[in-house]
Amino acid sequence: MKNKTFSLNLGKIIATSIFFYIAYCLLLRENDLHLSVSALIERSHQLTLNQHLFALGLIPIYIGFVIFGAAMLGIYCGDLLHKHVILRLKSKAKLAFKIKH
Repeated sequence: MKNKTFSLNLGKIIATSIFFYIAYCLLLRENDLHLSVSALIERSHQLTLNQHLFALGLIPIYIGFVIFGAAMLGIYCGDLLHKHVILRLKSKAKLAFKIKH
């Protein structure tokens, strides 16, 4: 069994912060997509009683999916950002430093 460790780098921090802010905006702020919690509650008032209670019961699951989905996307995109951008910039900086000295 492989020992999988989680490494935190600058790309993951940046991407995860961006995706958590997007998740925050989707959940708490009113927007044109009508995906906020208050918009879902308002829409559930038009349903029958059983459907209304079912929809309200699914809201915590929806919030969990949005938050953990943002975390997974942030880690994945941050890893790509780290591999393709940050490491290349570091290698170019090291190369430029070696050429000058």
